[in-house]
Amino acid sequence: MSTKFTSESLSLPLARETAALTERIMARLCHQLSDQGFEMITPSALIFLSKLDCSDAIASVLARELGVSRQRIAKTVKDMKQAGYVEQEVGIGKRKSLSLTEKGRRVTLSARRLFSELDQAIVSTDPSIRLSETLESVRQLDAVMADLNAKDQIS
Repeated sequence: MSTKFTSESLSLPLARETAALTERIMARLCHQLSDQGFEMITPSALIFLSKLDCSDAIASVLARELGVSRQRIAKTVKDMKQAGYVEQEVGIGKRKSLSLTEKGRRVTLSARRLFSELDQAIVSTDPSIRLSETLESVRQLDAVMADLNAKDQIS
């Protein structure tokens, strides 16, 4: 079966290429963090930790923001607590507040540094690549897709 819908369609290859690019970037970063001694770092764990990097959060709110189930967040919290990246405190009612430990702050700091180094490596390899312009285009595409999906009641 051909994946070519029409000769003019760019949406499918765009979706495929952005997914592959995301996978390559995250694989590289997770590998580098693992080499630095940070265990249990996966792409989903890194995204989870990055959400806590800005401020403390409630598990149910994180689940909603990340588009995953509460059960998935509970397992991630358990794994991240076991690795020493996250601590959990009882909040109001059944809500539990999550925050990064010192080790969690170190891993997110290292990740930010590695992302910055990757930006520089990309630009030095191919100076014609304009990361800020590419990011802006992706954001514009995402906004259009969000509008189209909302219009068609697709979540």
